[in-house]
Amino acid sequence: MTEPEWRWKYGAGGGYAYLAWSGMRAVAHYGALTKPVRLFGEPVLALQPVDVLVSPSERGVMTRRGPMRLTAEAVFDQAFDGSLRHAIGLGFPTARHLKLARLLGLFDSCGRMLELRWPVLSWRPSFRVKVREANLWPAEHLDAFADEAWRAMADELRAYAVVVRDGRYLRHRYLEHPSRDYRIFAVSGRFGGRPVGVLVLRVEARRCEVLDIIGSVGAFPLLVEVARRLAARLGADELATWLAKPFVECLASTGAVVSETDVQNLALMRTGLPAPEQMMDRWWLSPGDTDFR
Repeated sequence: MTEPEWRWKYGAGGGYAYLAWSGMRAVAHYGALTKPVRLFGEPVLALQPVDVLVSPSERGVMTRRGPMRLTAEAVFDQAFDGSLRHAIGLGFPTARHLKLARLLGLFDSCGRMLELRWPVLSWRPSFRVKVREANLWPAEHLDAFADEAWRAMADELRAYAVVVRDGRYLRHRYLEHPSRDYRIFAVSGRFGGRPVGVLVLRVEARRCEVLDIIGSVGAFPLLVEVARRLAARLGADELATWLAKPFVECLASTGAVVSETDVQNLALMRTGLPAPEQMMDRWWLSPGDTDFR
């Protein structure tokens, strides 16, 4: 990780990073990010574990007093018992990571991410919507548009947990990323100009990925159609995304090819936090919620 990436991720109160030392040698690192979330309609903070690393010489010490457990406890104590209290955890462990986390009593699964894929559609202007690239918009213009799309989404997802996706989030997560380029598109009604939604896309090796889709859930099929046409215009052969399992059904009408992934959703196992069974299939999550896409 470069220093600019580290500062983008952890700087300005964005998260916590702890090291475990053996003498003068660092043997483990545990990082976690702070995310503003709407949890069943209420604003709270969530902790997202990332960048968990253990020295090869210490990998066999996977006990409750080993370096991974000690660094995790330091992060969790700071996040849940310090002045900035978090109310929930989120993250994207693989099955291998989940097995170890269960052994150490850190977190368990509360769902799974599925992959959705579509062939691209030829680009043509739509009579229903207007599509504009928003990367170079003034911050206040992007914020006003994204905030309205986010309010519609948040209102419909009051029975779930969802990371806040307003204009400030879009600017930090995508426009301020030090090493990756993303394309933000604002989709509005052809007549009247009201926001329909926001799409965040990234093309790599002729594959276009939807990192974020923000707007009324009922508008998602239309936004996916727009994304498929944009993907063709950007030179891709395929459009793809991840989505938390309970929301795949809202895109059934789009003809997506759905497949399993090895990526789980996590719930932290800590007194006072919602238990894994309480959060089972209760997260709205997409690739943009990760720190590595």
